[in-house]
Order: sequence, then C-alpha cells, then structure tokens
Amino acid sequence: MKEKSGTSKSREIFKKISGLTSVEIEYENFSFPERYFGKVIEALKRDEDVIGFNVTMPYKVKMVDYVKGDYDVSVCGAVNCVKIAGKERILMGFNTDWHGIYNPLSYSGVNNGVCCMAGAGGAARSAVYACTNMKFDEIHIFNRSRERVLELKKTFDSIVAHDISELDEYLRIFGCDVLINTTSVGMVPNTEECLPIGLSALKNVSTVFDAVYKPCRTKLLKMAEESGCEIIYGIEMLYEQHIENIKIWDIPKKDKVLNAITNLKKEEMESIREDK
Repeated sequence: MKEKSGTSKSREIFKKISGLTSVEIEYENFSFPERYFGKVIEALKRDEDVIGFNVTMPYKVKMVDYVKGDYDVSVCGAVNCVKIAGKERILMGFNTDWHGIYNPLSYSGVNNGVCCMAGAGGAARSAVYACTNMKFDEIHIFNRSRERVLELKKTFDSIVAHDISELDEYLRIFGCDVLINTTSVGMVPNTEECLPIGLSALKNVSTVFDAVYKPCRTKLLKMAEESGCEIIYGIEMLYEQHIENIKIWDIPKKDKVLNAITNLKKEEMESIREDK
C-alpha cells in the first residue's frame, strides 16, 4: 500500500504508525514539475498498490479537475486527499485541511467570537470554511493583496477584508478571540520572520494558531506565549488532517491505525508542551 505526499513529517508519522500497529503502510514523498501532473495522476490511478494519496501545494486547486469531489471540495476549491475507489479506480477527492483547523479550535474551546486571519491563499480558504462552520461572529482577513481577499468573499460573503499592514493596529484597538496564521511566514529556513505584529497587539488576542509546523514553536507562537495567549501548534493541524485521511482511505485494521495515530499525536503534543 502506498500513499504519496510531499511532506517528510507525514512520512515519519505513517512509518511510526506502521511500526506500532504491524499494519503495512508505505507512505512515500515525491515532487515533480507541473508539466508532468496529468501523467503522474494517471500513473497513481493505474498502480493497484495505491489506495490513495495526499496533494500538497501548488497542486491542490489543480487536483479539483481530476476528481469526483465532495461538498467540502466544492466550497474550499481545493483537494488535499484522494481515495482511489472500486474496480474502476475512480479518483474521489476530499478536503481534510479544514478539519485541521476546526478540530484543534474545538478541542481548545475556541468556537465563536471574532477571528482574525493572516493570508488569503488555499489554506486560508479552508480555515475560513472551518470558522464559518463554527459560527464565529466575525471573520477578518488580513493579506498583502486585497484582491485575493475579495476573491474569497465570492464564496464567504461575510468576511471583512484588510491589508496585512493593518493587523497590528486592528488588534491593539479591537483585539480578537483567535488569530490564525495561514501563511508560510516563519517557516524553515526563515524562522526569524513573523507577521507584522507586536507584543502589545498580541496582548489583546486570546488564542494564536499558527499553521506553520516547521519549526514547531515559531517566532509568532513565542511572542504569543510571552503576551499570555493560549497557543495552538501547526503540528496538531497536520495530525488532525491525517486522522481524517485515514478515515477516508481503505486502510486495513482502520480502528487500530486510528487509535495509534491519536495516541502518537497526544504523545508528541505533550512532549512539545514540556519542552518549553
């Protein structure tokens, strides 16, 4: 059995799960030039050892045209999980990215109020979908390109558009219940980068959720901790996505595998919190 992805952390997770459960799970990483996209998808479809795969940027939107998508895909406009179903090996498309936002927020008790979000790309679309499902009273999007936010408004009419340069001032004046970073700012190797926000602004934020998980404790999260915010790590988002992926794929001994990844997530989160 082979699952494909571009994330080395994902491969590490599935290797551990396979060892813990004695279920043979082969999860490989690979990347390729965009001009080979169609041929790669067709090769995966033909390979009977492959029961499903993940899709990472920049192909999540492109993948929509190659699958039979569910409702989440139609709203989010992106596919990150594919299941190959039946003798006809039909490509079934799903979006589990939004669960990666929704579930950690739910576990932390943050499910309403005011949400501020940095970024307006594919990850932001899934995050807005998650927050919309959670019935947040207000969702404010801060991005360098206001046009991209306005594009989001075509699907999520209630969101409020801001320039990213307005983030610090907005939070200092109004604050919010949760701030979500859906951009790659602060990701390895640019670990000293951060959203344009200061400690005084973060003092008016209850919870900060950074989708970046390399490094685990980003500069934004360090500043949030210093300001007294509750924090949610990006690695929890990754685990929650894979929990949903496993529910979708036809993996042998699925309950055993789900139990293993749930315990693995719990252990890693405890280790991260202790290693402060």
